[in-house]
Order: sequence, then C-alpha cells, then structure tokens
Amino acid sequence: MVQYSFKREDLDSANKKGPVDEIAEARLQARRSIYKGEPVSEDVKKILFPKEYEEKEQKQKESEEYLKKHMEIFRRKEEAMRKRKKELREQGIEEGPRGGLYTNDVTKDGRPYRRYF
Repeated sequence: MVQYSFKREDLDSANKKGPVDEIAEARLQARRSIYKGEPVSEDVKKILFPKEYEEKEQKQKESEEYLKKHMEIFRRKEEAMRKRKKELREQGIEEGPRGGLYTNDVTKDGRPYRRYF
C-alpha cells in the first residue's frame, strides 16, 4: 500500500479559492438567479451564455437582411402593379374585386353593364 503524506500548507492552499473559482461561483449564483426568475443584467447573460447570444445576434442580423431584401422586392412589385393599373384605367379597363378585368359598357336599351374579358 502506498501512503500519502500531505503537509498542512498544501491542504490549506487547496481550500483557498483562486480567481477562476470566484468566476465560477459568480456564474453559478447568476444562473441560480436566472432560474429563480430574478432580474439579471444582459451583460451577465452574455458572459454566462455566449453561444446563445451569438446565435441570437446572428439570427437577428439574418432576419433584418431578409426583411430588407423582401421589402425591396415587395416595393418593386407594388410599383409595377400600380403602373399596370394606371395604364389599364387610361384605356378604360377596370379591375374587379377578385382581380377580373372589365369595361363599363351600355346596352342598346341604355342599361349599364360590365363586359368582362
């Protein structure tokens, strides 16, 4: 059997907390506060959960880019639609509630009606 002999100083130094242990303790306390529902600053959350915040920032960036891109596409389509409607109105053609195109005409009797095409 092997006997281990430790000096008192070695045992005392092992029980002392170093800076790394203090950080770990602070993280543990912050996590406990979060799980209890107590308010914790965003800076602390960034330190505790760096991957989640990186993913969150990345998703936010992607969603902003997606929104800008699709708003530009929507704006161009809307401009084209308005231009088309204006051209059709100048020709006397109107658009119905469901998108059908028609002209307002009058029968031989003088009764107005819509001629769809």
